[in-house]
Amino acid sequence: MNTKKTETKSLGSWCISVRKAHKNGKLSHKKIKRLEALGFICDVLDNSWHTNHDRLKIHIQRHGWDGLCTKNAGLFSWVSKQRADYKNKRLTEDKIMLLNRLGINWLPMEDSWDKMLREFEKYRQEYRCSTVSNKDKSYPGLYTWCFMQRKNYRENKMPEDKFTLLNNAGFQWNLKER
Repeated sequence: MNTKKTETKSLGSWCISVRKAHKNGKLSHKKIKRLEALGFICDVLDNSWHTNHDRLKIHIQRHGWDGLCTKNAGLFSWVSKQRADYKNKRLTEDKIMLLNRLGINWLPMEDSWDKMLREFEKYRQEYRCSTVSNKDKSYPGLYTWCFMQRKNYRENKMPEDKFTLLNNAGFQWNLKER
C-alpha cells in the first residue's frame, strides 16, 4: 500500500511539472500532441472554461438566455465571472469571440435599466401620472425600480446620464411634492 501512495504522489508531481512546463512554453508540439492523445489535460483552467462554454451553448439551444439564473445557478455564476473578466480586460479575444457567437449580453444591467425606463414611460403615458403604485400588478417590478432610482439619487449614486433620462421622462424625485 505504501508503494501505491508513493506512485500516486510521483504521478501527481509529474502532472504538475508537465503542466508547469506547458504553461511556460517548454513542451514541444510533439509532446503536447502525445499527451493529448492520451487524454492528458495540459491546461486545466482552459479546459474547464471550454467545458462551461459547451454547457452554456447547450443551455442556450434548449432554453435561450432566459431563465439562466433560475435553471442553472452554477452556469449563471460562470457567465457573471466572464462578464467581470471582460469588463476588467482579463478575457482573451478568442473567448470573447466564442461568447459573442452565443449572443452574450456584456452589460445586462444596463439593458435592464433601459427596459425599466421604457416601462416607466409607458406607465406615465397610460396613467398620466409619474408616481407608480405598489398595488399595480400590470407593471411588475416598476414600483421597486422607481424606489431604487430615488434611493440612488438621495445617496448620490445616480449617474448624471440616468438622472437626465429620468428627468426628461418626467420622473417624480420627491413624492412629498406631489
